[in-house]
Amino acid sequence: MRLRLAAVLLALASGAGAADAPASWHPWLEQVAASKPASAALPSAAELEALRANRELLARWVAQPPSIAWNDIVSGLVIKYQPNPLRASRVYTYVHVAIHDALVVCAQRGCEPTVRPVAMHAAASRMLEHLYPNESPGRFAALGRSGAAALLANLGGHSQA
Repeated sequence: MRLRLAAVLLALASGAGAADAPASWHPWLEQVAASKPASAALPSAAELEALRANRELLARWVAQPPSIAWNDIVSGLVIKYQPNPLRASRVYTYVHVAIHDALVVCAQRGCEPTVRPVAMHAAASRMLEHLYPNESPGRFAALGRSGAAALLANLGGHSQA
C-alpha cells in the first residue's frame, strides 16, 4: 500500500512542472455564458493620473494579489453579517473559486499576465453581488472597477493592457 502511494506521489510530482502555468490549470466550475455582459467602461487618462497619485488605493489593490484584497472584503462581510461557520466558509470558497477560474480562463484565452488581475477583480465582484444581493446596489461592481482601474493606473494606462 505504501509503495503504491509513493508511486502515485512520485508521478504527480514529476508532472508538476507543466502545472506551473495557469493556462494548463483546469477551472473548478463549468463555464456558462454570462447572464449580463460585464461593464467595459475604462477610466479616462485624467482619472488614471489621479489614481496614480492615490497611494492608499494602489496599496489596497495593486500591492497585493487580488485574492488577498478580496479576502479582506469577504472578512468584513462575515463580520458584518455574522453567518454560521459553514456559510462563512462557503462565501470564502465561492469567491476564491471565482477568482481562480477567472485567472485560468483568462490565461487559456491568452491574456497577458499583467492584466489577468482585472478578470480576477471582475469575477470576485460578480460573485459577491450574487451572494449579497441586499448590499448597496453596485457596491461590489464599484469595488471591482476600482481594483481594475488601480491596476491600469499602475501599468501606465490603457495602451499597456
